[in-house]
Amino acid sequence: MRAVVDNPRTLVRSAHGIGKSHLASRLIAWVVCTNPPGDYFTVVSAPSWDQLRSVIWRYLTQLHAEHNLPGFIGQDCTWKIGNEMVALGRKPADHDSAGLQGIHARRGVFAIGDEGCGLADQIWTAMDTLTTTAESRTLIIGNPDTTASRFYKAATGIEPGWHTIKISAFDSPLLSGETIPEEMKNKPGLVDPTWVQDKAERWGIDSALYRIKVEAEFADDDAQVVIPADWVRAAQIRWSEWHSRDDVTTGARQPAGPTTLGVDVAGQGKDKTVIATLKGDVVEKLESWDRTDTVQIVDHIAARLAATVQGTAIIDSIGIGAGVLDLARNRGLRVRPFIASAATTARDNTGTQKFFNVRAQAWWWLRERLDPARNPTLCLPPNDDLLRDLTAPRWEAAPGARIKIESKDEVRKRLTRSPDLADAVIAATWHAHPDGASTLEPWERPEPLRAIQYALRGGTFEPPDGYIPGQWS
Repeated sequence: MRAVVDNPRTLVRSAHGIGKSHLASRLIAWVVCTNPPGDYFTVVSAPSWDQLRSVIWRYLTQLHAEHNLPGFIGQDCTWKIGNEMVALGRKPADHDSAGLQGIHARRGVFAIGDEGCGLADQIWTAMDTLTTTAESRTLIIGNPDTTASRFYKAATGIEPGWHTIKISAFDSPLLSGETIPEEMKNKPGLVDPTWVQDKAERWGIDSALYRIKVEAEFADDDAQVVIPADWVRAAQIRWSEWHSRDDVTTGARQPAGPTTLGVDVAGQGKDKTVIATLKGDVVEKLESWDRTDTVQIVDHIAARLAATVQGTAIIDSIGIGAGVLDLARNRGLRVRPFIASAATTARDNTGTQKFFNVRAQAWWWLRERLDPARNPTLCLPPNDDLLRDLTAPRWEAAPGARIKIESKDEVRKRLTRSPDLADAVIAATWHAHPDGASTLEPWERPEPLRAIQYALRGGTFEPPDGYIPGQWS
């Protein structure tokens, strides 16, 4: 907080749950309440409306009510004192460089950017144009989620002019070793040693996620990681942006496209059955259950398919999943198998690399859908365990110019658990791949040669039970 007073531009990269957004809200209140209205104007931005409303503005609203601060704070992320607006929260479109222009005050502007790694360059530029006076200040805060960001450049000195601060979980009161009042030890919200230990065990201290969320360090991805953490994090930011659109555009949140369920069936032990619901380009939600039998799993699938029009469930059919697939078929549900160990003759998008099996092809397909060079649109829910699951597997070049993904057993050893969330997402997204037709039953395939033969003979083809008119068009 003192750094903001002493420096024109301050950047804070920190571990998860340190309280940086909480402190930012106190700085806003301090600027507003210790200066005449109109002397300073505070503007706050974040990668999504949800982030803006549910974090900093929620803290401000609580603070305003608790201490009877002046003026009125609105749900539209505004703070007014009389007729004077003194603070404003805005999330312009990433391409809208004019979204924060035209803001002035007698002495200066206080600009705050939350979740700095997710802020588009245009937002950074807009904040630069607002803070032109000597008394203006800029504060950018966030976790070091990605090296492909302006936040990384500012934090590491590539972009000069920033006073930078790093706060790891081990700098927080309960882990720093400092002497603190007894009543502070039970204060809600402080990073707890048990949380850090849990993340060390769940993620591994060498994982990118541990370095980011606990140590507040940027993590350069291993070149052999199938899906870089930066790519997953960008997809999670897209999900947050999609999730907040119902308040800023007309209509409800309804992604366009067919609904596909990716089902990873639990084996023995601590594994969980997971269903990933994909609609169009949005993985809307992830659901998981412990110790479910095959009948219960099929009940879950049936309930979710009943809420869709021609929805399809893709079931990982290795092991216990085969029983779930058979039972679902017997109940007449639209289901298809995902056989990870099956052979494939497909190639990657460059046409040069083959795949060891369908599992490798499916993982590489998701990688290609998240590649920033391909203008990705796929949205993934902001779940840290999903991020860890998706960034755990590594790949290698197998003989014959084939891409091979390390075995699930090897991934399980590193995670100390099964990557159930990732497997469900892989199954759901694989359905959109052109080669996803390999999961069709023989009678479902629109085989051109057979169709021509029937036409030449003047014959007719009787479709089997369950055929829906138009599905072969």
